[in-house]
Amino acid sequence: MTRRVIVIIVAVLVAIAVMVAVTQREFLTPAGRNARFMRQLERGTMVVRRSCYTMEAFVQASEWRDLSAADQERAARGLAAYCAEQGSSGQMTILDSETRSKLAHWDGTGFER
Repeated sequence: MTRRVIVIIVAVLVAIAVMVAVTQREFLTPAGRNARFMRQLERGTMVVRRSCYTMEAFVQASEWRDLSAADQERAARGLAAYCAEQGSSGQMTILDSETRSKLAHWDGTGFER
């Protein structure tokens, strides 16, 4: 290989490394993990509807129950944080979308299943 080709390859590798470092900065922080988790909730089918005004989120109960207790708490806390940014109190009640029965509640300081 010529010297020019080696320089181009190294430049491309450095550019890729910089792009990865910039995009992965959020990846390693707790806020980044929570943001990715919330994006997964939003893109998936679990959250059917949320209402910040009534501080309620309607979810598919079967998918909710498939989450670990820690992920359920993180989901409730994340939904509450989103609504707090919209002006609500930062509480969230998680309800089954079909039966409207209460599955969980985040009151801003603690999680109740």
